[in-house]
Amino acid sequence: MTAKSQEEIKKEIYRYYQSQPRTQEMYTAMLTELQETFGALSPKLLSEAAEVLGIKASVLACLVKFSAHLKLEDYKYKLVVCEGGRCGKRGNLSVLQALKKELQIGKDGFSRDKQIYFTTQNCMKRCKDGPNLTINGELFSYMTVEQALDVVKSCISRHA
Repeated sequence: MTAKSQEEIKKEIYRYYQSQPRTQEMYTAMLTELQETFGALSPKLLSEAAEVLGIKASVLACLVKFSAHLKLEDYKYKLVVCEGGRCGKRGNLSVLQALKKELQIGKDGFSRDKQIYFTTQNCMKRCKDGPNLTINGELFSYMTVEQALDVVKSCISRHA
């Protein structure tokens, strides 16, 4: 018995999901399977999957952005900082800027070593607890600059 190649697995995934009802849950399930096969969801892979499903690649890209477990690059940590108005009044801009500087986040949203993907979200719906951030989907609230830097360093060293 021989192991299947990534291309064979990808074709199986496409065949299966082409016959499924078009729902957000179905798209997310397909993207999850593709990511398990390829490690990350490259723009080329998203474009190809969208073509197979008959939808725009931007629909899938949006799902990736708002799904903590899906990723466009093979990075280790996804760090999301809330940019909502109430978090803004509580100092999220200082937290955001300090994290970007400390982690050396480039214009592409990645740290220099490509292990951290940094992005923002308009509102995390935890306004009374802000400023808020998530690391790989784990929520941290009431963040000051110092606390945010400590939390990020702690998470990274814990998973290293």
